[in-house]
Amino acid sequence: MWSMATLQAALTEVVDEINTTIRVERLGGMTRLEAYAADPTEQRFVSEAELRDAMLSPSKHTYMVTKSGIQFGKAHYVLPGAHVGKRYRIRHLPAGRDFIEVFTKDDEYVGRAWRVDRLSEQEHRAFMDARSEVERENRAITAGAVHFRNRVAASAKRLDTLAGGPDLDTDTDDVVLPDPVPAPKRGRKRRTKPNTGKDNTAKATEPALTDSLDLGALTEMFGDTLPGG
Repeated sequence: MWSMATLQAALTEVVDEINTTIRVERLGGMTRLEAYAADPTEQRFVSEAELRDAMLSPSKHTYMVTKSGIQFGKAHYVLPGAHVGKRYRIRHLPAGRDFIEVFTKDDEYVGRAWRVDRLSEQEHRAFMDARSEVERENRAITAGAVHFRNRVAASAKRLDTLAGGPDLDTDTDDVVLPDPVPAPKRGRKRRTKPNTGKDNTAKATEPALTDSLDLGALTEMFGDTLPGG
């Protein structure tokens, strides 16, 4: 009985013989390798995304990740970057099942998941270490979120207590309220008298001419010039 390595070597030898020695009439009498070399089609490298779309069969359903990995068919596949409890789409080879390609529901590529029973001990250890690191990060994120929610709830509770009145037994030293804003003072309006166009300024009473002038003296001084003199 041949071993797997011997069988693969024999198959490779047969394929090389077919492609290089057998001439094909529909190819103009050329061998397959000669026809390939004469093809004027421009050659270019194909990206991995194009290969996955062209060569891999898509699954009809989504699959949830558990701590054991993704169960597809009768095997489990593991991928360090997959989140436990989340559902993914997968693509796979038509026949081989050593690995599967994992995608989000929006067809965004996540990574390649390997079949657990095909992993070597070193690969399995590396996967467990990576998964432990992800779990530690998730626990730290969860603890931070819980702590933040507790602080928000405590602050809201203290403010509700203050709004209930000062008779409650509550420590309010750590609650700082804004200083009250004093209401603006209203000035007294001054009443003004309507402007009538007249001079309302109080005038001093003019003294009578007879009280301040000596008519006799005036007569002696200006008697000749006064009318009727």
